[in-house]
Amino acid sequence: MRKSIRLTLLATALASALPLMAHAEDLVQIYTEARASDPTLALADANKGATEEGVPQARAALLPQINASLGYNHSDGGTRSPRAFSARLSASRWSFQSC
Repeated sequence: MRKSIRLTLLATALASALPLMAHAEDLVQIYTEARASDPTLALADANKGATEEGVPQARAALLPQINASLGYNHSDGGTRSPRAFSARLSASRWSFQSC
């Protein structure tokens, strides 16, 4: 009789624990949450992103540069209205040819 009571209690405990086990998170989800809440890893990710941003900035210096400017002056004073218009376009090229 005692064994049947113990078995019944054990079965009840296991049955009540099953829903809790079914709700348990998998290892990948636990790892993701731990990584998101770790300030040291967040700092490392930020530093990595800042370092990776240096690559396109360094590459930009090797690409052709085009600059443009436009100006216009107008004055209504005096007998004749002076007007001036200027435009400037400049480009620099970089070549792979050796000297």
